[in-house]
Amino acid sequence: MFGTLHLAASCCTVVTKISASTALEGNLGFFGGVHINQNNSVGGTMCMVAFSDLPNYYNPGRFHLLELRFYVVTHTFVCVNFHRLQCHKGTLTMCPRGGKEVKWATMGTFICYPNGKMLNGGSLYAFTVLPHNYLMAIQPEMINVL
Repeated sequence: MFGTLHLAASCCTVVTKISASTALEGNLGFFGGVHINQNNSVGGTMCMVAFSDLPNYYNPGRFHLLELRFYVVTHTFVCVNFHRLQCHKGTLTMCPRGGKEVKWATMGTFICYPNGKMLNGGSLYAFTVLPHNYLMAIQPEMINVL
């Protein structure tokens, strides 16, 4: 179950070797570099769905699972499921130097992840609003009592 979804969409441009190494970190901060998702449910898996519309000569980018020494080329349509405790990182989609840059080249990524507070019982769920705008919430101990 994926309680949370993040969408990253971008246009693809010519990127120099120097700017390619820092571009994701500059745009996405912590999530642009090598990271582990600390706030996700310990028992849940994440799902990355990448889709693109690129010319054949573009570098589609890669999604790396570093501890497994494994990567997936993120071209056309790709879906990867992995555990949040695995170090992971993506690389840029870009037009190669000397290649013809086209304005329609696009890349999108959905990151679906299990929110730890929701799945581990650490959050409140709204049940109803009572008179005087009092929110009645379902407490964690009220969920799955049987």
